[in-house]
Amino acid sequence: MCENQLVLSMDCDIDEVTKSNQIKRIVNYLETHESISAYEATTQLSIGSPRKRFSDMRKLGFNLKDKWVEGANKYGEHWRAKKYWLAEV
Repeated sequence: MCENQLVLSMDCDIDEVTKSNQIKRIVNYLETHESISAYEATTQLSIGSPRKRFSDMRKLGFNLKDKWVEGANKYGEHWRAKKYWLAEV
């Protein structure tokens, strides 16, 4: 039984931790990508409320970290967004 050990070990079966297909998609994405933004979760994973899923993941015990990143778009306008990743314990 894994309980919330997925935060400790990616060897844990995610089906034992959550029944949420959206959380499963986020975890699978993070297995092959360094991080994910809410925009990427919406556009690439079809998740309508990614910030809610990130919150749910934390409640389930995932060691989900975040940081603000900044940049400028092609019009020179400033933007700011959070990037999320699963951290090692």
